[in-house]
Formats: sequence, C-alpha cells, structure tokens
Amino acid sequence: MKFSFFLFVLSGTIVVCSKAVVQPMYFCTAANSLYMPQLRNLIGSLHKVHFDDIGEIMVFNIGLSCENKKEIDRIAKVKLYEVEKVHPDILNPFLISHISGKKVSGWYAWKPVCIKQALDKVPYVLRIDAGEVVLRSLHDLFEHIREHGYFLHTSNNSMTHIGMYCVRFVVQQFLLDDLGQRWLTESRTVEADFQGV
Repeated sequence: MKFSFFLFVLSGTIVVCSKAVVQPMYFCTAANSLYMPQLRNLIGSLHKVHFDDIGEIMVFNIGLSCENKKEIDRIAKVKLYEVEKVHPDILNPFLISHISGKKVSGWYAWKPVCIKQALDKVPYVLRIDAGEVVLRSLHDLFEHIREHGYFLHTSNNSMTHIGMYCVRFVVQQFLLDDLGQRWLTESRTVEADFQGV
C-alpha cells in the first residue's frame, strides 16, 4: 500500500497527515453454466469485501449459456471475456476420473491462458477459482503480488507432489526418471485456486 503525505500549516505548526492510496485490484476467474452459482458467490464476496477497491473482475467463458452471459454483463465491475483458442482442445471436456465421471475443460490448460490474457489488459492480476469465497481483505496479498511479481501457494498435503500428475509421456520426454531430474517430480504441487501475477 502506498501513502500520500499532506502538509498543513496551522497557526505556525506543521501537521503531517498520511492517507493510504489503495491501488486497484484486478481479478480473473472462469466459469461454465454448472459453476454459475459459485461464480455469483465469488463475485458477491468480492463486492462485499472490496467493492471500492476493485478495478475489474474478468470472467472467462468456458461454457456459459446466453442467459449466464447476459447476467454477467449486468454485474458492476465485471467484464466477460472469451478464452483465446491457443489450442483447438483448450475448452473441450476431458474425463479426469473414471470413478467420479468428472470431466474438465481442456485439462485446465485455460488457466494460464486466462492469466496471460488478463495481464495483456492490466498490470497485475489474482486468478481465483469461481468456487472460492473471499471473507477478508486481500490488500496484503495484492501488495505481495505488486512487490514480488507473483503469488503462488503449495499444496497443504505433504503427500501431493508433481510426479503424481505427470503422465508417462511427460516423464519420458523430460527424462524425469533420471536422478538429476527427480527433484522436479518430488517437488510439491502448486495449488490452482489462487495464482497472482
């Protein structure tokens, strides 16, 4: 947080007052029609905690209906964007669990694309999953992003490591079984719910 200082002279006495200058907060998220209720909750929580601080909430379309798009267009400080098709399958559904039957768009490859698109428009951004809810101030988090250039956090589960998510092709392509490369697969994963750049 930056501060502005004001000098006042009152009857020969100098009074210095500081006033915090809050820089705008920029958010990006993505949703499809199934996540519209969660998206409403996220936007509502951001409005409740930071309405005056928000520069823009960018919502990237990963399968919203026409009604969803119209609703989003009516929400203050929110703007809808299409995900750039950097790959033809980036929004296609893929089965990630045979047990649950869960499908996800483009293996989540749209997440970094949305961050890149957001950074083409604003100087910094916090990408936040539509399923999250903000209950407290994010000023310190944005200050960290502006000061360090990024914000990432690792998984709280010490049993979760990158190697668990690497398919055989990736392991072979990047020689991740080699002793000198094994540190990569043994590293903890980065959580995808909050990513600031």
